Amino acid sequence: MAQSRYNESKQSLLCEAWLLVGLSGSTSGSLRIANGRIAFTARGCGALSRRHLRRIERMCALPDVADRLRQNHHVTLFDWKIADLDNAVFPWYYFGGGAHFASDGVRFRISFLRPQNTVAGHVGMGEILRNLRSGRANGRVCRHLLMAARSQS
Repeated sequence: MAQSRYNESKQSLLCEAWLLVGLSGSTSGSLRIANGRIAFTARGCGALSRRHLRRIERMCALPDVADRLRQNHHVTLFDWKIADLDNAVFPWYYFGGGAHFASDGVRFRISFLRPQNTVAGHVGMGEILRNLRSGRANGRVCRHLLMAARSQS
């Protein structure tokens, strides 16, 4: 998924995002906000170690999550009602390009910017700037949609 899809009238967003685990673990996926829900679907195991995968399995309490990710399946790691979010934080040190979402004591870190450990070879400055612009824009839209949904509930 290269392009994000934001529908202002439907108050929805579907964009590429990365789950961050520990200091160096990450995997790509898609973040979806629609119909009062927020969900993240991972696409395979990416740059996640076995320890990262076991940690995700414990957090999600879903059977065989690690095996399914290792086999490059698409796995929805969370799908929560926005009203049920305990916390949605956009830390300053992500510069608008990431967030922490928590519900029922489970917290996920999401980046809208492609982590450098997932980039193969040399990446030009133009590509880096496009990544920054689109990631920060998706972060702004995500924050806006969550604030709007929470103010309505």
